[in-house]
Amino acid sequence: MRTATLCFALTLTLLGASAYADSTDENKYICIDPSKFNPSTTWTNPDGGGTKTCDQWIDVGQGSGQVFDGITFNSTFSAAAQTTAVQDGLKMYARVESGLACCSDEKSAAWKNYTYFCKDPNAWLPDKTYTPPGKSAFTCTFWLESDAHDRIKAQDFTKAWSCDGKSEEIQQDVQGTGAEHMGCCGTDKKSACWIPPPPPAPSPPPPGQFVDNAPDGACCVASWGSSNADCTNCYSRPGFTCRDSHQPGSVDPAGKDCISFEYATEAACTAAGFKWAPSLNMFCARNDTQHLARSGALGPNGKGAATLAIVSALTALALALT
Repeated sequence: MRTATLCFALTLTLLGASAYADSTDENKYICIDPSKFNPSTTWTNPDGGGTKTCDQWIDVGQGSGQVFDGITFNSTFSAAAQTTAVQDGLKMYARVESGLACCSDEKSAAWKNYTYFCKDPNAWLPDKTYTPPGKSAFTCTFWLESDAHDRIKAQDFTKAWSCDGKSEEIQQDVQGTGAEHMGCCGTDKKSACWIPPPPPAPSPPPPGQFVDNAPDGACCVASWGSSNADCTNCYSRPGFTCRDSHQPGSVDPAGKDCISFEYATEAACTAAGFKWAPSLNMFCARNDTQHLARSGALGPNGKGAATLAIVSALTALALALT
């Protein structure tokens, strides 16, 4: 990135030592807030021109053929009506980076608020500073206006701005450099080019929907015939699955059974506070399609068994890994 001091020094070298002073001028109007003007702040041009105050350097800039030639700074002065060169000159006089800092808040009359750089315009931090390794600090505003490749400088972030259709370089500059690296959009780091990450993968079902340790005809029962149609209470229990209620000789979709095949023994089931159903096939049948769609325990012709459930689970895992 070009340094502001170098650009400014080269500019003032061309100005020479002559000065143009207009007694009707009020140089404070180079600042967006005239009360922030620092008339006595001095700067020494390393390439010649000596040491002068801000007031004096502005007068020099109004000399014939210079950046502010023909401009009178007063209460009617409009920076917006000036050329880009004049606006850039005002910014350079105002900033610390130039070495002058003629405006204590670094905001010249040409200062712009680039709020639409950020996804949330209120998150834009114009005065946030960043210090590259081994270099001087600069603000987010300075970075936008001094972009060495003119990619960012050419964008107008003072009004609604979209990243759609912009080059990868611009997207990287805006989101990668400005928002993430420099922090110009605050702690959430969301610029106008921010793209939401993909949603997280859904949480895996409770273990009981996949692990079948129970002997044939047996299961651990938390509840049966429940009217809790959304099965919320059942799925909050690790290892349990919910299905339409199995009644003798029928299935009642109005009720729900909450069962688990994960428990291998009655002792383990009852120790957990549930009921063991070793022979109640109306509760423990493995041929219920609602349950099987979640557990992978469906055997040939709808007849499930512990062995078939394990084979089915292993098959599904192998397919997922290929």
